[in-house]
Amino acid sequence: MNENPKFEKHGLSAVFSLAPILLVFLFYQLFAFPTFAQSLDNYCIALTDYKLQSKPIIPSIDEPEPVHITVKGKAFHIVIQDRWYLKIIDENNKPLSKAGVWQGFGRVHNVVLGKNGWLWIDGDDRGYMVKLDLTRELPTLGKPVPLPDLKARPYSMIEKWWSYDDSGFRATGDYSPLLDRVFITGHRVTLFGTPDLATYEVIAGQAKLLPEPLQGARLVGGERYREVGGMSYHYYEDLSHLNGVLFEGQKGEAYFYDGVKGVSLLTNYLDSSVEEKKRKWIVEQAPISQRIFLRNFVQKKPFFIELKAGPNLTPIAIPEELADRGLWLYEFPNDPQLFAISRYVVMVETKDGLQIVATAQEPSYIGKEKYADTNLMPDKAIGFTVFNPVTKTSTGYLIINNPLSERCIATPNTDKPIVLGDK
Repeated sequence: MNENPKFEKHGLSAVFSLAPILLVFLFYQLFAFPTFAQSLDNYCIALTDYKLQSKPIIPSIDEPEPVHITVKGKAFHIVIQDRWYLKIIDENNKPLSKAGVWQGFGRVHNVVLGKNGWLWIDGDDRGYMVKLDLTRELPTLGKPVPLPDLKARPYSMIEKWWSYDDSGFRATGDYSPLLDRVFITGHRVTLFGTPDLATYEVIAGQAKLLPEPLQGARLVGGERYREVGGMSYHYYEDLSHLNGVLFEGQKGEAYFYDGVKGVSLLTNYLDSSVEEKKRKWIVEQAPISQRIFLRNFVQKKPFFIELKAGPNLTPIAIPEELADRGLWLYEFPNDPQLFAISRYVVMVETKDGLQIVATAQEPSYIGKEKYADTNLMPDKAIGFTVFNPVTKTSTGYLIINNPLSERCIATPNTDKPIVLGDK
């Protein structure tokens, strides 16, 4: 691996010879651009009395899920017992190897086996990596290697000296299955507690500082939630279709890192003249196709950009109504059409960008149903609710791909958006 990863700036233009340009153009025409539905007449907006699910269902387990391995035809299981004891047991629950991954008053809540034969142990107090030795007659656990001792906030040596247990201040790591390594960002302990952010990647138990542009940067990706032992945890998930990971810099920069080199993204889009919080970009991912988008709707020049492997950026036009608003993406199974919902508008993606097909009539506004799985909705529908804060009433709507349904009130039309809510 290159010990000094190279960083490059990434814009929308580059210098190519004519032949590569033609090849790239042909590739994108065939594969890269989304295929839009031939007609919006295949869909309709319908009223519904169906009670939309607005709260997440978080899987609950008592202990982290075991890791199952097979050695010489025999099955073994790697489990956590007594909160933070890592053990290998056989089919008869006989313990074969044990390693303590201390968590103070907390517990281990996630165990993952990486491609390189190292285990990633995620705990309340501290993360560890443990080598799984499969060269012996029976699988054996190596000595646990703790992640670098970084803090979630600036931390002084005096404070560390006086503290009986500083575990609650430790930064936590995130494991990337794609790059098979753990990333951790936090403050190094200093004499007087001055900020000193650092970012490490930990590969097979070896910690290494990332190159300077990524120092203090935050790993950005998807999230999944799970409840372990009565406590809720969220876990980083790689963004599919990419051959690397995303980082957000201390000043809102966007970086793509493939484990060898990095690329600075959004240099042509982030407005350096506005305050830092307005430069913050957000990752959105389509729920079925897993298409990835980067957006910022609060700066003077808002943007909505699709990020593809490469990395390559494709800007998508957006309506003015999205300024200062959120965005939620929806899709139907086996259907390339992308729908988007914001606080006051419902949109579809066309070759001209996101276009409005429905609006909420003031003072009403649209509430998203983020956790409404399309496979669980009637007719595999996309659900949302329009609320009226004055009358305290709400109306449920569905977008369905059955224009002949008796519940249909309109067909999506970008030239003539319908008005939703109380009349």
